[in-house]
Amino acid sequence: MTAIEASVLTPLDQVRRYALVELFLVRVLDLTPADAPAEAGALQHAVSARLLGRIDALLGWPDRDLWGNAIPRPDGSP
Repeated sequence: MTAIEASVLTPLDQVRRYALVELFLVRVLDLTPADAPAEAGALQHAVSARLLGRIDALLGWPDRDLWGNAIPRPDGSP
């Protein structure tokens, strides 16, 4: 993600990135739900839109995060 991409992220984009990265860390990399938030917070800023799309597909396009909250879709809908 470039600085320009980062500057145009909406709050829903940020929620989406964080939720997908957090799920990836727990489901694929086997981090504990307690350890994942700190890592997801750091990594969400480094993930490109392309990689985020691959993570979304790998996870089966989840609609809920680890805590049961809705993950916004790429178009911004809940």
